[in-house]
Amino acid sequence: MSARTDRGFGTIRELATRHVLGPIGLALTPAISLVAFWLGGERALLGAALCLPILVLAIHRHLFAPTATLALDPVSGLPLRDAFELWAKDAMVRDNPEAFQLAVLVLSIDDLDALESRLGRHVRDSVVADAAVRMRDMLRRGDMIANLSPNCIAVGLARVRPPETETVLQLARRLQSGFEEPFRDVGVRVYRSVSVGGAIGRQVLGKGDLGVLDAAIEAHEIARKTGPGTIRMYSPGLAHKRTPHSDLDSEIGPALENGEVVAWFQPQISTDSGDITGFEALARWHHPSRGIISPMTFLPLIERGCLTQRLTEIILDQSLGALNLWDKAGLEIPTVAVNFSGEDLRNPRLADFIRWELDRHDLPPSRLTVEVLENVIAEAREDAISKTLGALAGLGCRIDLDDFGTGHTSILNIRRFSVARLKIDRSLISRVDSDPDQRDMVAAVLSLSERLRIETLAEGVETTGEHAMLAQLGCGYVQGFAIARPLPLADTFAWVDAHRAHLSANQPKAMHTSGDRAAG
Repeated sequence: MSARTDRGFGTIRELATRHVLGPIGLALTPAISLVAFWLGGERALLGAALCLPILVLAIHRHLFAPTATLALDPVSGLPLRDAFELWAKDAMVRDNPEAFQLAVLVLSIDDLDALESRLGRHVRDSVVADAAVRMRDMLRRGDMIANLSPNCIAVGLARVRPPETETVLQLARRLQSGFEEPFRDVGVRVYRSVSVGGAIGRQVLGKGDLGVLDAAIEAHEIARKTGPGTIRMYSPGLAHKRTPHSDLDSEIGPALENGEVVAWFQPQISTDSGDITGFEALARWHHPSRGIISPMTFLPLIERGCLTQRLTEIILDQSLGALNLWDKAGLEIPTVAVNFSGEDLRNPRLADFIRWELDRHDLPPSRLTVEVLENVIAEAREDAISKTLGALAGLGCRIDLDDFGTGHTSILNIRRFSVARLKIDRSLISRVDSDPDQRDMVAAVLSLSERLRIETLAEGVETTGEHAMLAQLGCGYVQGFAIARPLPLADTFAWVDAHRAHLSANQPKAMHTSGDRAAG
């Protein structure tokens, strides 16, 4: 169907809605009945009474059937892309572009795949369905919401008044605020943010009826890759800022070997004293032309290329090297934590390799913390993983159970694998200072760990309030943006000096929040 035909069909639909199906048509119905009675008597009046409703229903069915028969997404219950495109074309016809603008927001829920891997598909589906209801309730009558893909929702805004950009940004922030309340599923509270891209019709003139949708999708891709909870509005130059990743599969292997993939370090501190108790090593890719590439982008490439063990070797070597440099600088960092995957732990020679690396760097095993995801231990029915973890614990390395609270680890497994510390997952830590249910969950974990004589570390601590509450509850250690973001090795020296200077300056004040203030 041509653009002119679309426009003509939309005009006919608008006229029919206004004059036949709207108030004008209803007001004229008695007059039409009286004219029929005057011209033809009772028989004509009866015919008009029967035929008018049938005529109205026929017009409605003919003009509006295309959107009524479109399918809905089975999880969110939202219309699909076809329905959104029809709505956008009709909106372009109906609205006067000199007075109003059509705008589109494209949203996705951050870290939805990670949520599914930790808590299961049913929790993901529950969050998606609840999110659709929340967003739908915030929209005006006449706006449109539809699923573009399993985790990509388009919101169409009709008749946006000037100043359009500010109006659209306000709605984007309002949609984000709808995610401040937790999602609830089978007793688990889940907090999630959304990344948003937006575009306004006048910015994409000459790109067709759906140019505004394509522009919003471009802005959304930039927002999603920038970081969780980001909002980006489309501008004509935005397309040049997009980062193509189609060829990264072929680049990741050489990147590992030429030093582009490096370890960054995030500090862990004591809630009692504020002292630095260690750093966790986190992989970052410094691409020569594209800058820092997110782990969410390159780690799947590592897995597809069967390069997981090579990445672990590189991060382990850099982490032990960092301990040597910190020691030479007199910083006295007790430990460094390195993540090991299930694939790493299935390697029967891993313990020997780690012993050799520790000897090469002249470090005792107690300086290395082996971080293992809870789901790896929960699913570890293989003797290989059990033997490897037993060998590492026997060597003297510490075992941290990462993402605790998201899997199904039994107490017997915690004992069986010689776990020294539970890292409480961010999903339980979020808003622990303001949410009584979160506080009760964390208190239960801390009580369990105390009975088992196991240390606890809260990861993903993002606010001073969360830090203070965790200290009050008795959590031993904390890590997260409230303390410091991951740092390149070169920046850790200055951060440690500044943190310790701040602790000294504030003694004998309570130390529970000193790390937060130092980071802030």
